[in-house]
Amino acid sequence: ALPIFMSRIKIDAVAAPLSGHLYPVLLLLAPLLNDLNYEIRIFTGPQKLKVAEVMGFTVVPIMKNQMEQGFSFNASKMGFQL
Repeated sequence: ALPIFMSRIKIDAVAAPLSGHLYPVLLLLAPLLNDLNYEIRIFTGPQKLKVAEVMGFTVVPIMKNQMEQGFSFNASKMGFQL
């Protein structure tokens, strides 16, 4: 346990729920998971929540409507041509 005068370092990482975005973030932060000096949360979409949870991260779901509406709908709404 940490002494009372020291607080934990809080890290919030946000990554799109795509392997090329999320996995590098998880691999960079994984060595800190068991270090009591750090409190780490991963913010990602529902498609990859379980991956981060299985590794032991605290996960906060984001982009929930992306699963329901689909990427192409949202991309076209933002002006991207697919």
